[in-house]
Amino acid sequence: MLKLALYTASAILPIVAVAVMVFNMIFKKCSQAMLCTECQLCKMACPLLSKGCNPVEIMLAAKIGLEAAVLEGSRYCVMCGKCQEKCPRGLAPHLEVAKCQELRNQSAA
Repeated sequence: MLKLALYTASAILPIVAVAVMVFNMIFKKCSQAMLCTECQLCKMACPLLSKGCNPVEIMLAAKIGLEAAVLEGSRYCVMCGKCQEKCPRGLAPHLEVAKCQELRNQSAA
């Protein structure tokens, strides 16, 4: 009986964790981050990659809800949109930056 309970819990807990993450992203309106496949094409298109701007890291941080990490990874982002042009899904890491900056400004006010 204990084995069955452990087996059930080990099967259900990951599903619940993913569902909570998805709900959290939708609630925060970060649904485009969920669609990122991490193909790295945006990274190759970024003109400021050598300065420290990394669109892949921005999307990964947005995926897991780390707003501070999104802002840190985007200090050099100039919102040029080249990452969106190269993305096969048309995702826009620079818009995630803008969202996080807006949320930070709202919470500071």
